[in-house]
Amino acid sequence: MYKRQELLVEVRDARVELEAQIGRPVRHFAYPFGGSNAVNEREFALVRSLGFSTMVTTRAGYLSRHHAGLLDRLPRVGISGNASVPRSLQLIERGLAALWPSRSQS
Repeated sequence: MYKRQELLVEVRDARVELEAQIGRPVRHFAYPFGGSNAVNEREFALVRSLGFSTMVTTRAGYLSRHHAGLLDRLPRVGISGNASVPRSLQLIERGLAALWPSRSQS
């Protein structure tokens, strides 16, 4: 487990490097290992303290009103390699992806 200062330095330095490469501010963060066994309140608070607008976990799910107050731990929507990416994104955007049968069910 990272010590508090190590985590802050790693995330901050990665952000600075990425901003230098793309020439734009980095406002959003994706936890590389964001499952329930990998991040908790400590990591949420540390990354939040760096001023990111939103932070995405690796926990599967769709956004709801409930997440308005949880911008430091948003679920991530996965897109299967078997699906059409544009079609998947359209369904997600419309909030219909949860209703779409998975490839394994067809």
